[in-house]
Amino acid sequence: MYNKCRKVMKVLTDERKRHILHVLDRDGMASVQNLCTDMNTSPSTVRRDLADLESEAYSNGSTVAPNVAAGYAMNPPSA
Repeated sequence: MYNKCRKVMKVLTDERKRHILHVLDRDGMASVQNLCTDMNTSPSTVRRDLADLESEAYSNGSTVAPNVAAGYAMNPPSA
């Protein structure tokens, strides 16, 4: 049961990340608030996904990192 839940969570995370990348590719930028509304999720979840995408992009040598970083920088975490 635990493994099944982990697989579902991974799919949801991957879907959110694909959506974020789609929005960034389509619009060139994205706000955390708009992404939250689009995906019906919390700002902390969106920020975590953005941070993960940025980290994954840098570790893979991808060119998506500046776009992800720009999207994240638009709405930095609140203090």
